[in-house]
Amino acid sequence: MEYVRLGRTDVTVSQLGFGGAPAGLPNYLREYNPADAVHRRQVIQAIEKALELGITYFDTAPGYSSSTVTTSGRGM
Repeated sequence: MEYVRLGRTDVTVSQLGFGGAPAGLPNYLREYNPADAVHRRQVIQAIEKALELGITYFDTAPGYSSSTVTTSGRGM
């Protein structure tokens, strides 16, 4: 994994990021319900895999709903 400096900060993040929209927006890329326990578990597994692969940049914009941040927190 390659890492870069985040903007003008001293923070270093992975060059490859994990987009949070599919984890928070219903049916964004496929059938998905953020309130469904099975779907949430799949998101957590994807986050765990991303961390395992060295991804440290996670896009969790407020527009993706509060469930993205909540689920992301559980995955990390």
